[in-house]
Amino acid sequence: MSLVSGYSTYAAADEISFTAEGDTPASSPLCGFLASFAFSYFTSTGGPPKR
Repeated sequence: MSLVSGYSTYAAADEISFTAEGDTPASSPLCGFLASFAFSYFTSTGGPPKR
């Protein structure tokens, strides 16, 4: 009970504002390509070989 005793002091969901700090994109095309490649590599081969 002591873990959640101060829970009412947190902000409500409608009080939280989600705004970007800058005008840069969250990701880049290179990052998207690398993530896609890594995901397909690990799902198709099971990952790097075990030693």
